[in-house]
Amino acid sequence: MHKNKDDFFDLRDMREGMAQLEKISRVIKIALGSIAGFSLLVGEGMALLAVNIVNIAPEWPSVISTQWVIISVSFSALIGVSFGLYPTLKVSSLSPIEALRIE
Repeated sequence: MHKNKDDFFDLRDMREGMAQLEKISRVIKIALGSIAGFSLLVGEGMALLAVNIVNIAPEWPSVISTQWVIISVSFSALIGVSFGLYPTLKVSSLSPIEALRIE
């Protein structure tokens, strides 16, 4: 059945795969952190440019109003709930066997 081979099966150690996934995760975190840091520097640089170099405005005010904080948190919550609720409602109408089946 196995063409006269003694080593017809292969044992795998999951530690190697986990180590590889940890390396990939670390690289993604570094890349995303670098992008976020660069974005902040560009935003702080634009404020400096507008105030000191180009002299568009005497100062660069940052105003955080309660209204916009509530709007942004509500919008984020709405998006999170809707993207979590839609798949849940879709799967809840299926039988457990069909819901767990891999296609």
